[in-house]
Amino acid sequence: MRRIYFNKGDFVRAINFDHRNGGKESIKGNPSSWLDRHICNKENIKIWKSCDFGTLCIRCNRMLPTKKRKEWFQRVKKYIFG
Repeated sequence: MRRIYFNKGDFVRAINFDHRNGGKESIKGNPSSWLDRHICNKENIKIWKSCDFGTLCIRCNRMLPTKKRKEWFQRVKKYIFG
């Protein structure tokens, strides 16, 4: 378990929002940039919550695929455990 931080200026430990739903989220691209460009109101909160982003460190976020994640994980699990 790694500690991740929100807005601390430390790129390595900064929170990364994960498109864990196969890239089907209504917010495409960088979620942090979307947050910077959109004011906090009921509509934008609803959009953000609908995306159900995960939160990861940068290393884990780069290692996990966005699409077909479950199939990818099953292949890794089969490789490791036989």
